[in-house]
Amino acid sequence: MIDIIEHNKEHNYVRYRSKYIIDNIEEIKKDCQIAHDRFKILFPDKDSTWAYSKYNIFTLTSTSLHFYNMYKDLIFCAKDYLNKQNIELNSPLWIQSWLNFHKPKEVLDWHNHSWLYHGYMSIDPKQSKTVFKDFHINNEVGVLYFGEGYKQHKVEVLEDFSGERITIGYDFTRTANEVSNVSLIPVL
Repeated sequence: MIDIIEHNKEHNYVRYRSKYIIDNIEEIKKDCQIAHDRFKILFPDKDSTWAYSKYNIFTLTSTSLHFYNMYKDLIFCAKDYLNKQNIELNSPLWIQSWLNFHKPKEVLDWHNHSWLYHGYMSIDPKQSKTVFKDFHINNEVGVLYFGEGYKQHKVEVLEDFSGERITIGYDFTRTANEVSNVSLIPVL
């Protein structure tokens, strides 16, 4: 079940809460570790965040029931967000998605996504916030952020932690002309 936490019209984003993620968080974190280990076998010299054009986290984890259910939640949120923006749902839509799996000093600095829509799913975000130029989001387990692309942002660690901060990032686009881009998969 998905609940809408916040629909911010000023900054054009929506935050959702996934009961599925919250209820299954320990098992999902284990699946994320397995996915990261699998990624490192395929790409031993790459970071799972910055290799986003080489894989899609939902194809890498295609046999995980938890990732299947999280994908369903994500697609529900994408459709809801587009509907709130009065955007036609009958035209093609693709997603690229990746695993952010970071220690405290590895969290993301200022960067941008040159895609129509961008967001992230908080699995184990630790005590952190995502800072945009004009606003910030306090990250919480099970919360999905969905908004416009092209917005500079970074992650700030609010309290030191051990282990990894785990989120799933995603971008959506209406045009996918790069036949060789293996990270994009169709949604609608």
